[in-house]
Amino acid sequence: KFSFLGPIIGAGSLKFILEEDNLKTRQTIQKCFENPGQRFGVEIRKPYLNDEYFYTNYWEFVSIQDQENQIIGILGIGHDITQLKGVELALKRSESFLNKAMDIGEIGAWDWNIDTNQISFSDQMIHIFPYPLAERVDPLDGWLQYIHPQDASLIAKQIAQALAGNNHEHEVEFRLIINNGEKPEIRYIYASGDKVVDEKTGENHIIGVVQDITLRKRIERHLIESLEFNKNIISHVQDGVIVLDKALRCQIWNHVLEEMTGIPSVRAIGIPIFEILSQCILLEAEYRKTFQQVLN
Repeated sequence: KFSFLGPIIGAGSLKFILEEDNLKTRQTIQKCFENPGQRFGVEIRKPYLNDEYFYTNYWEFVSIQDQENQIIGILGIGHDITQLKGVELALKRSESFLNKAMDIGEIGAWDWNIDTNQISFSDQMIHIFPYPLAERVDPLDGWLQYIHPQDASLIAKQIAQALAGNNHEHEVEFRLIINNGEKPEIRYIYASGDKVVDEKTGENHIIGVVQDITLRKRIERHLIESLEFNKNIISHVQDGVIVLDKALRCQIWNHVLEEMTGIPSVRAIGIPIFEILSQCILLEAEYRKTFQQVLN
């Protein structure tokens, strides 16, 4: 999608983000350095060949730490929500176009009339929330009983803020409990909505869209578990292990290399390998020569 912008590997990541979104992306990543281990999300736009069209991604970032809990990098996992954002726009423009877009993108939509306490759903909502419509008449009493207990308070707070007019626009992820057998199924749901006023009737509505992101969450968990597994292996081997990126910058420098070279990992991570080798006072000349031959 972005090959027209030039090589991606080794390039600054902000190159592939709209300039208007650079600041909030930097701020989100900075939070990862200030709060190791915590995840932070941000919605960003990426350019396309046509300047009038953009890809929209929801990214989650978390810091990567070595065996000494030193931050050695940032893991980012992005989810393409371009279709979802398109549906949100269509929701405000055309109901007929919305229905078609939701069928294609498998996105559910809902419209809650706050004043009459009536709620309507798109057909896709039935697939995402597999409960009879009669059980989902009141969002407060109906939905919350199916939401994971650890997420229910967050959803209730979001609804309360929307009703009070303190948070007209909201985005949230939560877990949905599906009781379809002996073992309940957990689904991950991304939801976005706005509080609006019907221009004809003056009635207050909260309208929104939802998307099942369970598959993305499973992929995220697999990537993080794989990363932790690899880190554990590297931290226990008795050989020196170094991992370089395409620009030959050090990404991993294990404890054995620290002992061999006298260079702690905090002075090696992110540094080009040839600069590191020039500092290796304890590393024998023969090993330095071997390093250089392999890299060449």
